[in-house]
Amino acid sequence: MKPFLDNPLILLSIPVRTTFRDLVDRLSTRKVPNTLLDTAREIYGSSCDISQPRALLYWLEVTDTEKDHLYLGEPGLSPRIKISTGYSSRFLLPARMAAVIICTIGPELETAAHTFAAEKQYLHSYLYEIMSMAVLEKTTEYINGIIEKEAAARDWGVGPLLSPGSVHGWELTDQAVLCSHLALDKIDVSCTDDGVLRPFNSLSFVVGIGPGYAERKISSPCTVCQNRDTCTESPPQAPLDLNGD
Repeated sequence: MKPFLDNPLILLSIPVRTTFRDLVDRLSTRKVPNTLLDTAREIYGSSCDISQPRALLYWLEVTDTEKDHLYLGEPGLSPRIKISTGYSSRFLLPARMAAVIICTIGPELETAAHTFAAEKQYLHSYLYEIMSMAVLEKTTEYINGIIEKEAAARDWGVGPLLSPGSVHGWELTDQAVLCSHLALDKIDVSCTDDGVLRPFNSLSFVVGIGPGYAERKISSPCTVCQNRDTCTESPPQAPLDLNGD
């Protein structure tokens, strides 16, 4: 079988590129006032180059997949990682291997949001938070591309993106278990005993790959999100007028 990339693959300079629309499309209203657009342009211009997306990507073997948990580990090596994925275990049943990822965009945008909030410039703070979401999503998309390419090289498919605390049955506290086995310090990330990642704009997730999957593209976490029935977020119903942007 074609060998996987170095384990872990350390990505210290992920080439994420956002657009102004990536920011504006995440605003809570479709009709964006010109004054808000002007402020959004200001935030976009000052923030698009200050984040530092980076990630760890581990290729681990999936073993002993059961109803509520499974084990991950390097082939022939110990210890294995036991993760309690609950209902979400079913999405890893076809997996031969799993891509285990920790990614972050760094603290820069988070710090800017806190600074403006402390100065009571809440709109600026809010826009920096929205920009953080856009950059983290682009970072995830870049990593997904690596996983999809590795699966395709073996003529395998891919499962959905699974993240602790976001999918049914996999509690956030189990993120601490997962992260305790990973070299988070290599990308300046930490995890509390409660499973909270720092910097805040960080994410852990697992994607199964193997010949038993039919999909070639990693599906959105929305497809398995525990809040999918009550989520109020939705994309704009019509393009926004961004004066040519």
